[in-house]
Amino acid sequence: MYHRFGSLRIWSLPAALVLGYFLLWPAPLPDDLISVRAAYAGDLSKSYVTDSRREFLLELDGNTLPAGEVESVTVRSGKNGRTFTLNGNRAGLISITSFSNGGDFISGNLYSTASLTAKVVDTNGSPVSEAAVTWSVISAQNNSPAMMSGWGRKKTGLTWRATPEAGLNYEELAQERIVNATNNTSTTDPSGATTMQLTDIVGERILTVKAEVTISGITYSATQDVSFGKGPLSKFTAPAEYLEYAPLLTFREAYVLCNGAGKYDSDGVDSSNWKNGDYVGGKDKDSGKMPTVDEMRAISPPSQRNGDANAQGAAYAAGWDPDAPSWWWTGEAGGALDAFFVDLYDGDAGYGLVVGSHAPVACLR
Repeated sequence: MYHRFGSLRIWSLPAALVLGYFLLWPAPLPDDLISVRAAYAGDLSKSYVTDSRREFLLELDGNTLPAGEVESVTVRSGKNGRTFTLNGNRAGLISITSFSNGGDFISGNLYSTASLTAKVVDTNGSPVSEAAVTWSVISAQNNSPAMMSGWGRKKTGLTWRATPEAGLNYEELAQERIVNATNNTSTTDPSGATTMQLTDIVGERILTVKAEVTISGITYSATQDVSFGKGPLSKFTAPAEYLEYAPLLTFREAYVLCNGAGKYDSDGVDSSNWKNGDYVGGKDKDSGKMPTVDEMRAISPPSQRNGDANAQGAAYAAGWDPDAPSWWWTGEAGGALDAFFVDLYDGDAGYGLVVGSHAPVACLR
């Protein structure tokens, strides 16, 4: 048996065959075969006899047969039977013909966009236009050290189309919203092709994307891996694991956590120890691995307070706890005895006393 462009050929069957549950349009057949003009389900099912070679040919005319009208052919001989599913002349095939990965986005818009093009053809290789292709991300391999534990497979921080979804707060950014996307369908053009963009705010990840099309009740799919480069999170490691809330640290504790003991001399900081945000006091002339104000603002969600940062909220898409206190330490001095904080909820910046103030910290790599 084979199914060729809407044709069904059956060999070596007993003489009496019963056909049912299908609809056929007239099609010219060889003289030595039985010509089946029409048969319908139920009362109009008929029996036909094979030729001397114990075979007959049913040919569906692809020029007049509307796609989806014929769903199946059932052939029975005595108590034995088999049902063959048909696709008309539009048994769609889909392939991803080209793609581009998302590049680095450490500066600028702070997001990256990949592009994928799929093509749909029928069994003759002819393009299928106006076919709805549905796109999905079926797996994620997150390689960023800034991702929290347990987030290695999360599909957060993703948006269909060429720009990130707008207006998300820090809690929404932690959700796998793309799984329930409503704008993940594109339509093929007259050449059978359609292109979709996928935008990421996390970076350092590989995603498997699937394109699906359903024609005559049958779904066809193709997959493609796309990768995204380094974003603003690529400067960070993941913060210390939270218990109930993030660890609240003095500036000294935060500095030692990021840099190790010996690079901070005392609980007090005076202006001679700081130059342009760099710690130069004591034995080690090193600003250390505490982030700057701009580095923290770049991973906070977009808001009116950090509009100039082009931030997209990468920290929360990486699983940083939205229940943690919002103000985080930076390594920048705000004065003789204080250092800057950044409000990770909205990118606002302020400063507090180094002695007596407590906040969480995220260290640089």
